[in-house]
Amino acid sequence: MKSFVKHLGASIAVVLFLMMAWATSVAPTQLNITIEITDANQFSIANSDEFDYSNVNLTLNNDYLASGLEIAAGDTLMIDISEFSDADGNRFTTDKKPLSLNITCDLPNDEFGDYTQTWQ
Repeated sequence: MKSFVKHLGASIAVVLFLMMAWATSVAPTQLNITIEITDANQFSIANSDEFDYSNVNLTLNNDYLASGLEIAAGDTLMIDISEFSDADGNRFTTDKKPLSLNITCDLPNDEFGDYTQTWQ
């Protein structure tokens, strides 16, 4: 009987833990962003939300990263495409075409933001 109660208690604990983990897993917040590519080979990224984006990571064409950025509420970040680099340190160059830009960031209240723009 003690063994049964012990297993039952352990099973209940596991179920409660899984329920709490599932309840606290939060889907990313869709960011309210406008992205434009300028004639000067820059991205113009406008934060139209009422809160700041911190620890912003920009991933260009799934391979090139610019990270550790901040975009305050209502502000626009201008970033040159040459600021993006791949895992080997190679810079994105103007002879390549931007096909996608994924933006992830930290938000207030321990939330996480995400946005992806694609071009043809």
